[in-house]
Formats: sequence, structure tokens, C-alpha cells
Amino acid sequence: MAAITHTLDKHIAKAVLMCAVTSARTLTTAELSQGLKLDINTVLPSAKSAVEGLCGQLVAIDQDSGLIDLIHPTVREFLVFEAAGEFAASTSLAPERIVLICLQLLCSSGMRHPRNRRLLSQARPPASPFLDYALTRFSEHIASASSENEKLLAAIDPFLRTNMLSWIERLAVEGNLHPVMRASKNLKSYLDRRGKYQSPLNNQDRTILVLGAGPGIGRCVASLFASKRYKNVVLIARRAANLLVEKKAVETIVGHGRVNVRTYAVDTTRTEELFKALDDADAAFGKPEVVFYNAARVRPSTFFAHPVEDIEYDLKITVSALYTVSQRYMPHLVSLAKMNKTAAHHRGSTTTSESEAARPALIVTSSALPHQPIPQLFSLSLAKAAQRNLVQSLSLAYASEGVRVGVVTVAGPVSAEDEERSPRNIALKSWDWFDGDSNDNGGGGEREPCFEVVI
Repeated sequence: MAAITHTLDKHIAKAVLMCAVTSARTLTTAELSQGLKLDINTVLPSAKSAVEGLCGQLVAIDQDSGLIDLIHPTVREFLVFEAAGEFAASTSLAPERIVLICLQLLCSSGMRHPRNRRLLSQARPPASPFLDYALTRFSEHIASASSENEKLLAAIDPFLRTNMLSWIERLAVEGNLHPVMRASKNLKSYLDRRGKYQSPLNNQDRTILVLGAGPGIGRCVASLFASKRYKNVVLIARRAANLLVEKKAVETIVGHGRVNVRTYAVDTTRTEELFKALDDADAAFGKPEVVFYNAARVRPSTFFAHPVEDIEYDLKITVSALYTVSQRYMPHLVSLAKMNKTAAHHRGSTTTSESEAARPALIVTSSALPHQPIPQLFSLSLAKAAQRNLVQSLSLAYASEGVRVGVVTVAGPVSAEDEERSPRNIALKSWDWFDGDSNDNGGGGEREPCFEVVI
């Protein structure tokens, strides 16, 4: 190997040896060629000639099958030790490189099924020679990759969010679901190890989602939570013009450059439009650690003159939309809580530190209407009663999992002049409820948070 002096030749030789040492099975020349193209952006006119010319003393190609393998097991032992010098294959970094090659293919548009008949009828480009390896073996390299590097986790995330179901479907069509089971175990192992070195989130990644943003409670909660913990804020409301005002207000209160704010003008009852906005927000900031649900419609309703369609709309805003948002994010919130417990376990403690631990939460604003309905607001009263029931059920189901779920009950009119029920004080009380016993909740302690704070 010492005879290789040309820079590009060295680059190719190192990549070939890395693949030969690290691959979970022997590769064909076509697979190696495609893998090198994705890894080092180099196209080999002839993989066979490159392997034999640069690595012929260590790597051999079977003339019948075209499979590439080390000439002897002792070669592997040599290449994983420092004695191999610059050609050594790092046992922690090499698996990560293989995974990143695989994930490039698994995250590609070619993995996705056509969404309409026109695309379905079009000829699809031929599959990459390396795709079969990526489909079946990528997770084996995750199991042995270093848990300290951010690059791998960042590459896994888009795969899980976009093409994971297409990957499972492809394997199911082939009648081979063993890679799915292996991937589940390997991903869990990787995340468990990662919990030893890195908290689930850092301050730059944390996001709060506020649905029902406005100049009162929504603005004060977004600003206070951002000033204390959240670098990223997502604001959702129906009117775009109002959101521009809210964005500027939050940035001014928290401090320009100290918070990233994205706004989306969308009606929460329009699930498809809402999820499109949330998809964009998740892609920009990552999924939220806290979901603050403040969406509601306050208007008079007279018995038997009030259209049933308006009752249904109030229920959609207050209950159905909250349900769909919870359905979308609760699995993520539970996973954050589990990561806290894993990190605490590896540190030999029942809690993670307050600054590091995630605090997954679903917080919903409520009122006295569930307990004291007002006939002139009967539509909102019944919607709020149903909402409280939903949130209480979610709390019973998920508080024990480590997710803070509860209502902030404002038992009277909200007014900036009211010391107790001003938006600012409501935000402070919301933070106190959210922040209280955070270590017990997120780290796996015995106490569970109370379901409600009454203001």
C-alpha cells in the first residue's frame, strides 16, 4: 500500500478497503462502484481494475460471482489497527460512512411511490446496484456506529419522517421483514448508547408550538417560554396579518437573534392544510418539545337559533383539531420522555439534569365553562367540557409515560388590567406548572404532575 502516492488513488484505495472491511456481507463490483460514487463522489470506469490495481495485495475479486473480499481474515485484523497507518479502517467511523451511503439511497425520491397516475405510468429510473444492500443491511452499521457524532442522527431523522413506510413496503413485497425487526433493535441500541453522551435535545434545538397565537395568552406564553428555554417558536393562527404582528412582538420581547419564529396562517379544523404547515415547521425546527393549544372561537350562541353546523365547528376547533394534533405529536413526546429515562439510567441516576432533560408537554388552555356552563355560550361551553374530558383522558394515559399533559384553567375574563388573570400572569402560572417537578416527570421519578392549574 505504501506504493500508492497519487492523492485520488489513495482516496479510492481507502474507500475500497473501508467497504471491504466494514460491509455486512461481501459486495459485488457494481455495488462497490455505486457505494464509492455516493461516498467519495468518484465514478470508477472499472471497479474491477481499480480494486485489482490499487488493492490487489489485500483484496480479491471472485472471477465467477464478481464478489469482492479480503484475501485472508488476517487482513481485516491488520486494517482495523493503527499499524495500517492512513489506510486503517476505523471501527467507529467506518460504519457511519456506510450508513450515510445507505441513507442517501433510502431517502431518495426513487424510494417513494408515485402519487398520481401520470407519474405511475412514467418509466422509473433503474434501481441503484447498492439499493438492495441499503434496504437490508443499513441498520447493522447503525448498531456499531459511534453514538457521539451528530451527523448520523441528523441523517436518520429524514428517513424516519419520509421514506420509512416505503422501505417497509418494499421489504414486505419481497416477503422479507427480518431487516425491519433488526432495524428496530439496532436503532434502539444506538439511541440507548447515544443517551449516555448527549441529552435528547439542546437549547438550540428545542421548539414550542403555539396553536391559537394572538395578542393575549398566546403571545405571552410564546415569549416567556422562548425567553426561558426555547430557541424555536412556531405560531399558528387563522389570520396572516395578525401573525406578522405576533412574530414581531415575540422577537422584540425575547430579543432579536435570540429566537427563531415561524408563522403559519391556517384554520386548525382543516387537517390537511394544518398538517402541511406542521410538516414545514417540523422540517425547519424539528418536532416540538411542547405543544401549547390555545385555539378556540368565542361567540354567543342562543339555544335552537344557533345552527348545528356552528356547534360542530366549535367542536372541531376545540376537540377534533386538538385530537389530531395530539395524535401527531404524542408518540414524539413519549419518545423524548423515554430518552430522558435512558440517559438517566446510563448516568446511574433516576433523573437527568434540569438543563439537559427534555420536558415533553401538551398544555391546553381552558376555562370555568366545563364546570359552570353559560347558556348564552352553550356551544363553547359544551365544546370546552368535551375538550377537558379529552385532555384529562390523555393525562391519565400518558402522564405515567413521562409527558406532562394538562389544562390551564382561566376561571374568569382575561384582562391586562386584572393582576390575577392578565395574559402575563397566565403565562407565568403556565410556566410554573410546566417547570414544577420537571425532573421527576421527565427523569422517571415516582411523582406525576398535577393535571390542572387554576387561575
